[in-house]
Amino acid sequence: MYKFPEKSRQEIEDMLDLRELSELRQTRVYREALEEGKLEGKLEGKLESVPKLIELGLSIEQITEALGLSIEVVRLIAEKRSPKKSSPKAQAPKNKSVKTKKNSNS
Repeated sequence: MYKFPEKSRQEIEDMLDLRELSELRQTRVYREALEEGKLEGKLEGKLESVPKLIELGLSIEQITEALGLSIEVVRLIAEKRSPKKSSPKAQAPKNKSVKTKKNSNS
């Protein structure tokens, strides 16, 4: 299906002898690619909204129902988001070591 991934639109138009963009838009390949792009864009938007909905206090079940995503996908995104919350804990040992250095210099 993807025999020409490195070809530009112009190169493909020339190969297919499509003189105008309107001719290209009438092809089944163009319509299928356009539809696929729209679906991918919608899915990407839904996936990007999950962390925001979690921040607003929605449950995983509510997000799943509202966006029509599987519960596994929503949980995976929620789990990936969790380490960001724990990042201050990761900094705590650094602060302790700074205090230790201050104490040893005193």
